[in-house]
Amino acid sequence: MTMDGADRRVDEVAAERDDNRWLLRVAGLPGVFSQVRRLDQAEGMARDAIAAFLDICPDGFDAAVSVSLPPNST
Repeated sequence: MTMDGADRRVDEVAAERDDNRWLLRVAGLPGVFSQVRRLDQAEGMARDAIAAFLDICPDGFDAAVSVSLPPNST
């Protein structure tokens, strides 16, 4: 988790491909994870998981998703 210039919370989310889904893990919040079928669903699902864990509004912070592809995916 970092803070941006306006002191808005920004959580870093790692998306890793696993068979037919994307696994999402939130840096700095052990145990907060989720999964999605399509990468375009990652930010919303991550925000929901983070908000539920921290008991805050999903619109009150940002989630920065970084994608990790398996080495043989090129």
